[in-house]
Amino acid sequence: MGQITDRFAVTFRDYATDGIPASGDHDPVKANIRALGNTSEIAIENIALSATIAGAYPTQAALYADLAYPANALAMVYSDPDPRKSGVYIKTGGTGAGAWVQTDIPYGAAAAVVQPLLDQTEDARDAAVAAAAQIVGTQFPFPTTDLFTFTDANEKIVAVIDQQGNLQLIGNGGGGGNTSTKRFRFYTFDGSNVFAETLKAYEGTDGLNFPTELPIVFNPPAGQTVRDPDIFRDAVTGIWWMVYSAWSFGTGAAAASFGVARSADGENWTYVGLIDLGNVPDPANAGGKADRAWAPAWVFDGMGGVFVWVSSNFGAIDPATGGSRMTPLLFRVTSPDMKRMEYLGTVTGTKIPFNCIDGTAIRTNGVYLACVKDEAARQLHIVWSKDLRTGYNDEGSTATALWGEPIEGPTLLGMEDGRIRCYYDRYNGSGMFCRDSVDGGVTWGAEMAVVAATERHGSVLIY
Repeated sequence: MGQITDRFAVTFRDYATDGIPASGDHDPVKANIRALGNTSEIAIENIALSATIAGAYPTQAALYADLAYPANALAMVYSDPDPRKSGVYIKTGGTGAGAWVQTDIPYGAAAAVVQPLLDQTEDARDAAVAAAAQIVGTQFPFPTTDLFTFTDANEKIVAVIDQQGNLQLIGNGGGGGNTSTKRFRFYTFDGSNVFAETLKAYEGTDGLNFPTELPIVFNPPAGQTVRDPDIFRDAVTGIWWMVYSAWSFGTGAAAASFGVARSADGENWTYVGLIDLGNVPDPANAGGKADRAWAPAWVFDGMGGVFVWVSSNFGAIDPATGGSRMTPLLFRVTSPDMKRMEYLGTVTGTKIPFNCIDGTAIRTNGVYLACVKDEAARQLHIVWSKDLRTGYNDEGSTATALWGEPIEGPTLLGMEDGRIRCYYDRYNGSGMFCRDSVDGGVTWGAEMAVVAATERHGSVLIY
């Protein structure tokens, strides 16, 4: 469909999952509404431009090879690998001679002109994919060059049309496969307070028992360790991505950074790099800087945005403990290789503890449901906000001093039947446990034991 129509349809859809009343009403996000104005403005301003663009080419080289235009003709390059080469060009010299010269006409405006041309070639496939979403287990007559994905109310991948045209249902953690063979994978770490800490992974079929240990290979650079891993699998590319605490108590070699790694199979990992927090300013003390990075966690906004929620030490003193304050921070991924992230600010709200660590969040029913640890009280809190970074002012009646203490390391998982599961670590040696909620995190069921050879702070996903 056209860009404006598509954006209106997504922004003002009736339900959290389009066309599914059971997923709950959808509340439009103000930022998305404002973006519609910009999209419309670009389209209106470039009606005249659309009448003058003589041709469109994917690369600058393809354009330069075609001089069959008269002088002063306009053409566009729309997807050159070098983004500086994309834009509008003007022809010099007569037909068959001369050259193309890049203009300063805004690329965003030109892209709006070319988009309808590209849309025409995709409309037929869009219609086929929409119809395919209603069918399971069917071989479609067209092999695809790309994977098509469908998401649920928690913005998790639930179905994929693969490169052979097969529609498959999959689990809420991303990844391929049929729901009848779904697997739960638990990533954690072994060791304590030393550089011998290593990544561990276990698999099971019920989300409680993880009997199979996987042969993990990950060798971060010298001076780093691996704690508190959080992992997701990109269902489109098949790549597994991990963020982790890259330092150990008292060492500080990578203390103001968290690590990023990737894997093709979830077992053999390659180090990507460190995201440095060293220049993040202390929000409460002028001149203060972040000096630790704790328990990074992936968060998704359901609109393509990928974020990392991480906690850091600052110099302010926690009146309850006399120690330094832990503050949750939010970063947005700005490059596909996960090497660059933009600092957005501290995570705030009246229900965010003063000394806050181990934060994680998922989007459900139009809000962000987050679980955080009060480091001073050693308790967990379940909080909500419509904004990922601010406004965590609501908390369930059962959430204060949630589930006793000491407790830490929460991870939230959207289950296939709509439940939300919270895994957590009773770090006094009691092991890992979890609870389920059927009402979006307001109330929680009985505690269930998690059984694995290593039971520490980590993450669980379905694939």
